[in-house]
Amino acid sequence: LINAAAEAPMAFPMVPQNMPIMPFTANNKLPTNNPTPNSIPEFLYQLTKMLTDDNSQYIEWANGRIEVYDPHKVEDEILRRYFRHSKFASFQRQ
Repeated sequence: LINAAAEAPMAFPMVPQNMPIMPFTANNKLPTNNPTPNSIPEFLYQLTKMLTDDNSQYIEWANGRIEVYDPHKVEDEILRRYFRHSKFASFQRQ
């Protein structure tokens, strides 16, 4: 098990720093599975939403990467609000 309090935050690069933080579709709705020039993949939309919502004590975008401070809390409470799964290992693989 990970002892988040004793270890440094987990960090892994996800998105280049020059990528727009919150791109939307033309009508500001979630994109469908059929990409169009004005849409983004659902995973990136939900990831951006998760990082801009008030979750910074557990997970945040800092120093050009995603910093995870409490992987167990992220898995147990946060991932299910944004994705179809709630497994931290699946989130890491994305």
